[in-house]
Amino acid sequence: MPPDSSVITNFDLQLYTCLSQATCSLPDSISLKAKPTAITALSNNPQLSLTQDDNSVQIEGDTICWNVSLTNSSVSGTTLANNVFFAINDPAVSGVLSGWHFYPTGSSVPNVLDGVIVPIIDSLAPGAAIGGNLCAAVTDCPVNDSLIFGLYYGWNCGGYPQAPFDTLALCEFQTDSLRMNVIIGQLFSSGKTYETPYKLCDTISFTTCFQNFNEGNLFPQQLVLDSIVDGIDIISGTMSNGTLSVQLTATVNDSLWLIHPDSIALLYPSGGFNVTSSDFCVTMTASLGCNFAGSNVLPNKTLYVTNVCGALDSLPVPYTTLGAFVWDTTSYCTDCFTLNKFSNDTLVATGDPVTYQVVACNYNASTNTVALVDLLPSGFIPTTNLPATTTLLPMECDTFAVTGTFFLSGGCPAMTNNAFLIFNGDTTAASACVEVVSSSAICQDSADIVWTGTINSNQLVTTFPIRQFTLLTLLW
Repeated sequence: MPPDSSVITNFDLQLYTCLSQATCSLPDSISLKAKPTAITALSNNPQLSLTQDDNSVQIEGDTICWNVSLTNSSVSGTTLANNVFFAINDPAVSGVLSGWHFYPTGSSVPNVLDGVIVPIIDSLAPGAAIGGNLCAAVTDCPVNDSLIFGLYYGWNCGGYPQAPFDTLALCEFQTDSLRMNVIIGQLFSSGKTYETPYKLCDTISFTTCFQNFNEGNLFPQQLVLDSIVDGIDIISGTMSNGTLSVQLTATVNDSLWLIHPDSIALLYPSGGFNVTSSDFCVTMTASLGCNFAGSNVLPNKTLYVTNVCGALDSLPVPYTTLGAFVWDTTSYCTDCFTLNKFSNDTLVATGDPVTYQVVACNYNASTNTVALVDLLPSGFIPTTNLPATTTLLPMECDTFAVTGTFFLSGGCPAMTNNAFLIFNGDTTAASACVEVVSSSAICQDSADIVWTGTINSNQLVTTFPIRQFTLLTLLW
């Protein structure tokens, strides 16, 4: 049946009384008199009207929805609008939107057919309306961050439209348009905090919060730490929306922490946060070990996110060299020692005096006696030695000088001097290396002057080539 067609099914045939008589004079034609009320009622096919809250909707996540309503605006008594549908068959949405479906108001179960044709309701009475969300999956962002496309809606005889969608096979339809816009989120850091002062062999936490300047969602993917200095051990990581905290997913690498989609959905149901959301905060918990003594360096954080178009973005937040992050010189350690060994000389000659400095520190809350072992390199004759043991007070460092001379030459690492601090079977090592050259080689180099001379009368000419210069001396 074509749109807006009318069929007359009720009419009056005029009966002339003379037909029963012997003679009768009839007009050239017989007129049919239709009943106006019957024609009026049956000439109104179901008429649908579309209402949209806003036909321009922005992408905020991987799904986009328009709030729409269809009303059967036909007069009472008209035939029901059967098999009411939406259809989105515009080539402009190809590769951008797919999987169209409809959530009737109050329902969490979508009406879906083939992703193009969307069934709305089997029958809609005159004067009745049905509303809900018409939604699609976002597979890509449109060119120029905006797209207007056509929308079909109508009713159909004998069932919902079949694929492929064909307007010629429909009982009645109308068209309208929808528009989608893209707003890209803008990530920034809203602050960072850390516990200070710190104590050795204790745990601390340091937190970074992120916000989104725009309405387009940002979807956290992972957190990367860098500049993890010696002595700090990352224990765990959590993310929070200010009310609820969820664990980050650890990896075999302390510097990489993943954000699982199921975890972020507990904080933000859409999986992302925007300008209207609470801050997205990440807190790392770390243990500060013995070697962290005196450091003021915490790892930098970089948050990686994807926007509504799937593009990757990141924001680094530096933590290194924090002037306010200080050690209070106390310790909870029970086995925390450091050992350092160095020499102010990097190159000496055999026979010259050499001094090594050995610094042993006790970063524990108690006094401890430790053993010291010095493995001197070959050819070194000490004049003062490292003591076999020393007693270190809590939070105390002692410095020892080891002096002597080399009688053999050699380079690094062959001439490395190794020292060890031993406590309760645990060993802490330190080393230093000094390059040694032969003093006889130095003397030979200084005497290695080539000279030539001729004696002619009372004149002596000698030539001394020294490095790049030639010295000419005339003796008269």
